[in-house]
Amino acid sequence: MENDIICLSETWLTSPAKARNAWKNFDTFWVNAIKDKTKGHASGGIVMFVKKTLNAQVLDSSESWLIIHVSRGDYECVIGAVYFHPECNMRATLQGFRDSVEGIQRQFGESPIILAGDYNARVGMPVELPEELVYGTPISARGETTDVKMNPRGALLKECMNDMNFVLMNGRSIDDCPA
Repeated sequence: MENDIICLSETWLTSPAKARNAWKNFDTFWVNAIKDKTKGHASGGIVMFVKKTLNAQVLDSSESWLIIHVSRGDYECVIGAVYFHPECNMRATLQGFRDSVEGIQRQFGESPIILAGDYNARVGMPVELPEELVYGTPISARGETTDVKMNPRGALLKECMNDMNFVLMNGRSIDDCPA
């Protein structure tokens, strides 16, 4: 399998040097994991590998996300890798995330934006999408999940994504069905 962009969340990496050597044909972007205790591993961490044949630049980052702009020729898109710690203040983290993403939406207009990662939120059943939205893609209009419960973090995440006109893709692809 050949990939141009690889996003990893919850890497536990406190230094990018541990990830760089294996990826010589890729530029590496990262957010260090946070180690706040003397025992155990660090928490969080995000790494994005982008093939050197693509132009990539960081648009925004925090301990919870890394968002880059990627282009090649006339094509451009925005990719975000996310890790929301299970104990983060979800409302405050989502507000900062939303502010960042909405600013990027204003800056890049119609460019596709993909936000992927671990939000540590239970979102329950996916909302059904219009069939014409996914026609001809490997995406299903009706997502499937084995986790039908929604927790308060999931409700906040769904509300935020809906407000920004994003669709949660859990359980919609062949490789993630059921979620």
